[in-house]
Amino acid sequence: MNQESERVTTDSESFDIVHVAENEWDHEDGACKRAAREHFEAYADAKFVLVDEHAGWFLGYRRDLTIWCTANDRATLEQPSPKPTRYSGRTVRREASITKVDA
Repeated sequence: MNQESERVTTDSESFDIVHVAENEWDHEDGACKRAAREHFEAYADAKFVLVDEHAGWFLGYRRDLTIWCTANDRATLEQPSPKPTRYSGRTVRREASITKVDA
């Protein structure tokens, strides 16, 4: 289950924010990219999403899953534009799924 903020104004210049769940991480870009893909599938009006992982790491994705920003300030992006200019007001906090195991 995900928690979402209330007031949202999306347009072609705005980005949403997704916080991954505490159990979502990957040494490659798998967790962030998966969270971005699922966000775009769930929100047809979203054009950009900033995926906030853990310990200050984040990646910004466009709808085509190319990256527009990163926490790595020394990174060289292949396609730095287009990029959004403002926050949409939509924040989604992904929650860890709980699996019950009967003993």
